[in-house]
Amino acid sequence: MLKNKIRHISFFILILLCSCLKEEMLVAKADFVIEETITPNGKIAKFINLSTGGEAFEWTFENGSPATSNDFNPGEVSFMQSGTHTIQLKVSNKDGSVSTIEKQIVIETSPTTDFNYEILINNYAPAEIQLTNLSQNIASYNWSFTSGVPVNSTDAQPTNVIFSTPGQHTITLNTVGTNNEVGQKTITFDVLPELNADFDYTVLPIDNDYNAPVKVFIQNNTISATSYSWEVIGANPSNTTAENPSFVFNSQGNYQIKLTAINGKQTQTVIKNIQVLAYTNLSIQNDVKFGINTAQNTLGCYYSTVEKTMYKSNQIDSNNGSLIDIVFFGLGSTFSSNVFVSPTNTNAFGLATIPNATATTYTNKQENCSCTVVTENQFNAMTSDAFLQTLSITNETTSFNNGVLPRIIPFATADGRKGLLKVKSFVNDGANSYVLVDIKVQKSL
Repeated sequence: MLKNKIRHISFFILILLCSCLKEEMLVAKADFVIEETITPNGKIAKFINLSTGGEAFEWTFENGSPATSNDFNPGEVSFMQSGTHTIQLKVSNKDGSVSTIEKQIVIETSPTTDFNYEILINNYAPAEIQLTNLSQNIASYNWSFTSGVPVNSTDAQPTNVIFSTPGQHTITLNTVGTNNEVGQKTITFDVLPELNADFDYTVLPIDNDYNAPVKVFIQNNTISATSYSWEVIGANPSNTTAENPSFVFNSQGNYQIKLTAINGKQTQTVIKNIQVLAYTNLSIQNDVKFGINTAQNTLGCYYSTVEKTMYKSNQIDSNNGSLIDIVFFGLGSTFSSNVFVSPTNTNAFGLATIPNATATTYTNKQENCSCTVVTENQFNAMTSDAFLQTLSITNETTSFNNGVLPRIIPFATADGRKGLLKVKSFVNDGANSYVLVDIKVQKSL
């Protein structure tokens, strides 16, 4: 009886131990599903882990990015290479249970024919082009470079191409995909001419005698430059990097104007000579015709000593108005009343309004002012501005007639230059009557 009881108790304990062992054993089972999103170059796959009994997870993505993961859910993985790729998930736990599953993802990508180009340094000839091939799933390439060196290439990534001829050029890429699909891309770009340094220089009419001082204006004719360096020893300034500078030569001499042009690839220098004559600072302008009131729109009565130009009333505008420094008013062909007028006071005489007018002071009748009278001999003897430097100009606006010849009229412009007018004849030509005048005026202060 006791033995039977012991047997029953032992059997019960054995069943209890087996039952406890079953409850603690953890079995791993690997499983997952794939959610796919198609992109132009492949697929983006999202993996959802359906595994049970696992504590550690090892994902392997053939040709994927990323290639591996140990996360429960690895997130998104990119597959850009065409073909069938294996995804493996290995699940394990501390009880030693291991489960592995594999699934495939198929990538059927269309070939893409694409490239970028970069013009190195700049597009002045010779232009160097760097290519970056962006094509996908291509079996063969055929590059064509019109007028380039090289002319063509079959490399996936060709070497840099040189284009030396100015003008428009074409780069074409023809491709054959991995499934024999044909693709093409063409781009065009411009190559600018090679560097060619050149310039001309001009002077204002008041300086066309080339007696010092002379102001020279540069007309830069350079082709394909990005920067300039000027050197003119003895001028003011002697150096500049302006594109179209001006230079003042204050002394007699032979000078060189030197331009160095740069474009990042080439450097060129060109030199031109200029001869400046003896210093006079005096511009002599002879036989200038000033029309009377009725001739202001036929002969003109508005004069610029800087431009050595007579303007008619219908030629005056905001561009030349500030250049006009001498205006004449003649009442009629008998020359009974004549006066030189400040450009700022033309309205008082029924003359045209001058935009941007500047003031000029005249001594119209020296005999009416308590000033030193300038004679014809002094006028004729002037070969420099030495006499004008010491001359004081008195404002005298009284009109004069044709009773005195020649008549010397001192004047001073708004910019401070002094000069003399010599009225040497009164010419009666009806409505087109005029006074004939010689002018001597300072070129600069």
